[in-house]
Amino acid sequence: MAACGGNDATPAALPTLAEQQSDEGAGPTLPPEQTVEPGELPTRPPIVPTVEEEVPINETPPTQDPTVPAQLTALANAAATATTIVELDTGENPPTIEGQEAVSTAVFGEGVPLPGTIVAPATEDAAPGLLFDSLIYTQSGGPGDTELTVELHSDGTLIRDGETFTVSPEVVAEIDQLLDDIGFFGLSGTFTSPARGSDTYIYALRVEQGGLSRAIRGQDGLLPPELQNLFVRLSQLGLDVPQRGGG
Repeated sequence: MAACGGNDATPAALPTLAEQQSDEGAGPTLPPEQTVEPGELPTRPPIVPTVEEEVPINETPPTQDPTVPAQLTALANAAATATTIVELDTGENPPTIEGQEAVSTAVFGEGVPLPGTIVAPATEDAAPGLLFDSLIYTQSGGPGDTELTVELHSDGTLIRDGETFTVSPEVVAEIDQLLDDIGFFGLSGTFTSPARGSDTYIYALRVEQGGLSRAIRGQDGLLPPELQNLFVRLSQLGLDVPQRGGG
């Protein structure tokens, strides 16, 4: 059969699948087909686990408020104060009773006297002009373990280690004034300690006045200047008395 229009060209063959892939560029690559033998399972490529980056743990503790509670501050201040060593000036200007009482209150608290200091009486002497009736002063111990006893009466009678003397009214008034200066019947304090050496002097003073009686004991190292002056003066009574009474 003759071709119409004079066109006797043969139609072009359709491209194959491989040629289409080549022309369109590299597409997704399919995994190769596996040949599985009877009784075997198909294998898969191994799975590589994904390793996540470790985040370091912050070991620094959270910032805390540096403010110390007021109660802890007060306790710390109290402890520091309680352990403070107070050095008392015993030189040319020895501490007064009032000054020592203030130090005692600051270190040991209200109402607790510093050992070796005098706490002045809270009230005035009810009879400041009343003369003492009698007193007995004793001193014992020391390096030679000696004893001394001095007894003084308001009439001037003095007995020193068994010997009787007579002292002037001025001497009696002097001793009475020393007792009044320290408020003997109203003072308080700690003047002895269980821990003392064998060479320590022990002092004791008992005073009778208007039906009242008061005794104080003390030892070396714990005597305030006021008591030291009084005890020294009592220990000297009778040493320079020219007149002697009946023994």
